[in-house]
Amino acid sequence: MPRRRLINGALEGFLGNLVSRSSEWYGYWLLGFLAVDRRSLEIELSRGFDPIKYDLHEGRFADLASRKFDEQLGKWRIPAVWVVSARMDVIWSEKVASDFVATRHGIVKREGYEGTFAASVKTDLGRTLARAKHVFVAPHDPHLELASARTA
Repeated sequence: MPRRRLINGALEGFLGNLVSRSSEWYGYWLLGFLAVDRRSLEIELSRGFDPIKYDLHEGRFADLASRKFDEQLGKWRIPAVWVVSARMDVIWSEKVASDFVATRHGIVKREGYEGTFAASVKTDLGRTLARAKHVFVAPHDPHLELASARTA
């Protein structure tokens, strides 16, 4: 019988998968589109996707987050009744940061922002479990980026 502490593993898997380069939109890293405007987001993962609340890229990200969260719960065999509520917060740093990233011109130093992607679950026993990932994200620039061979 699975235990509720497995939710921590599901949250880690969810966040790792969500911020990975496989989260794409038309072959480009989806987080790069979010970094252009850097608006904070609050996504209710357990209530499904509500397209009215978001613009195009935020909506695509919220939909992807909701689907990936459900996938991870299934992979970890976590019963839906254990999850009373689940949410994700996206918070962007105010300061510009820089890091080396792969571009069509090779590895170059780009300016960008640190994004914090935090997910939390409130269980049926009243306990809150939370995890976060911090990722450097350069704003989307089609002149520098190579599109993936995969399409979203």
